Amino acid sequence: MCMELIKILLVEDDFEDVDYLKEILSEVQFLFKVINVETLEEAMACLDEKETDIILLDLNLPDSRGVDTFTAMNNHAHKKPIIVMSGNLDEDLALKTVNMGAQDYLMKGKIDGHLLTKAIRYAMGRYKAEEELRDTNQKLENAMEELQRTQKKAIQQERLRALGEMTSGIVHDFNNFLASIVGFSDLLLMRSEYLGDVERTRHYLEMINTAGKDSAEVIKRLSSFYRSKDSSGKLGAVDLSAVVEKTIHLTEPKWRDQARDKGVEIEIKKELTETPFVSGNDSELREVLTNLIFNATDAINHKGTITIRTRLDEEDGYALLEVCDTGSGMPEEVQEKCLEPFFSTKGEHGTGLGLSMVFGVIKRHQGDIRIESELHKGTTFVIKLPLYEDTYSCHEKEVKELTSHLRVLVVDSNLGVCNFLEEYFSGEGHMVTLAHDGIQGIEKFDETIHDLVITGQGIPKINGNKLAETIKKIAPQIPVVMLTGFGEVSSLSEKLPTGVDFVLGKPLFINDLHQVLVEIESGMEKNKKLELKC
Repeated sequence: MCMELIKILLVEDDFEDVDYLKEILSEVQFLFKVINVETLEEAMACLDEKETDIILLDLNLPDSRGVDTFTAMNNHAHKKPIIVMSGNLDEDLALKTVNMGAQDYLMKGKIDGHLLTKAIRYAMGRYKAEEELRDTNQKLENAMEELQRTQKKAIQQERLRALGEMTSGIVHDFNNFLASIVGFSDLLLMRSEYLGDVERTRHYLEMINTAGKDSAEVIKRLSSFYRSKDSSGKLGAVDLSAVVEKTIHLTEPKWRDQARDKGVEIEIKKELTETPFVSGNDSELREVLTNLIFNATDAINHKGTITIRTRLDEEDGYALLEVCDTGSGMPEEVQEKCLEPFFSTKGEHGTGLGLSMVFGVIKRHQGDIRIESELHKGTTFVIKLPLYEDTYSCHEKEVKELTSHLRVLVVDSNLGVCNFLEEYFSGEGHMVTLAHDGIQGIEKFDETIHDLVITGQGIPKINGNKLAETIKKIAPQIPVVMLTGFGEVSSLSEKLPTGVDFVLGKPLFINDLHQVLVEIESGMEKNKKLELKC
């Protein structure tokens, strides 16, 4: 039987110990080849030049002592097992090296051939097993990293596919909003007699304004989708019946005009009761109701009714929104799947995203949705929404008015934004200076005649970030408001760019701007009081 030769590097400077170890190894029935060196330096050189299976290491050598010897040897051993040999007084030290990675330790004076052979074989076996385990773990880590890369790629591909699928739905929503914006504005432009009817004109403008704001909300949710962030909007107190009233007006071109073009006559009935405010986002809830009205419209073939109800479920403490139609209804198998993304019964005319969006919004609102339908007998969607915490005493917050006139520098390359801000500030009695790029903004800025700087983020020549930094170096006390159209308001607000005090998104809402101006004026008043005290 051919036995494997085990090559041992013996690092020991005591000749008696060397002779004894060689002698007891010669007596056992294994083949050992022993190479002896006396110093750490020689041991390292030997490891570089000669093949070695295991190292027997004395910790106290002429050029190194104690734990330092093991540390240096272990770092240079190129994954070779080490057995430490120690005197009786150094057992604690030897144990410490085991904790640091030595395979075993032997006490000099207590070693025989059987013990030494057993220690060598076990040390090599353990080390080999540990190496295999390390290799396995490394392979598993590599496999996990590859799996994560693959998953990330698959998720990204799925998100891109879903985004592509969403495009037609987004176009659909925008066309609906644009229908209101263009339609009502066309009426005002074409029929000048309407302008004398203040109530009618105000109503049309409210519809245009609401459609514009809802368009902005769609953009926010779309940008949240591709940035992998939570797409839910801020929740506040919402009057559910008011949402119904406004949505019916906004969707009128679809359920009345377009339906009539197809020979379908639809009537919408309202059964609205005075319910407490719900906790929600009014734009998202309008979009929910819009989708339900459109689905109901598509389900009615010749003539039918859509009934919308609001009421309070006093037993559960929820507000209920019901949309009931007299359309074609749904079989049970369709009811089970209709809330799933991309499920549609409309073929190429449907994205399958409308009802899944409804489901997602309601869940984000901590609500519930139930479907009651029977084929050829219509469908009812019942939505439960939690009440706003302070719903019974919920009132519009009092808007604080500005008490002073501000001197404002507006820097933006978009002429529409500049014109809007100039009209707004001038109409409120403020003084406005306009600039259309960063360099022009710096040239026109004068800390003695300006109280506030409003800048776009992506302005030419010097961007908004650099402009804000420059303004703050010139006049640290002047507040800077940044306008961004890149859909990053929430992330920018969490960590404001250097020199920026407030961030507002485009499209710019007057209420948001006014609130910022109130905060700025409040800060200016505090600074004046501090100056007077000084």
